[in-house]
Amino acid sequence: MKIKTTGDAMREQIRFSALFPQKASEQIRVERDGIPKLAPNGSHVHKTSLKALRLNENGQAVGEDRNVSLSIIDKTDIAGGKLYELVGDVFVTPYLNNHNRLAYSIIAQSVREVSSSAPRFNVGGQHNG
Repeated sequence: MKIKTTGDAMREQIRFSALFPQKASEQIRVERDGIPKLAPNGSHVHKTSLKALRLNENGQAVGEDRNVSLSIIDKTDIAGGKLYELVGDVFVTPYLNNHNRLAYSIIAQSVREVSSSAPRFNVGGQHNG
């Protein structure tokens, strides 16, 4: 089962970050056994270096959520150490991972850096701003 939603609807639920920058040109198409993975809308999807962050009840990042994977349709440059949110159509597929834990595969239209006026967080999850 795939769930279709939007980046706006998920804005307060999940954030992403990468330790190192990644150019859009470095984001490769996702393939399985040589066959391109397609989003439900038929578009090719691309792997990013972004990792999902667990948020507490105040919206502060408190760690990485290893049970979430993210692919995007429209490639974009990623800056290291910045927070990103999903934009456009978002497709979420829940599944059981190899450890029988609930995990989520997310395909988003794209991502954008969270506004500089939003609170900033360091890797340890402490509030910096």
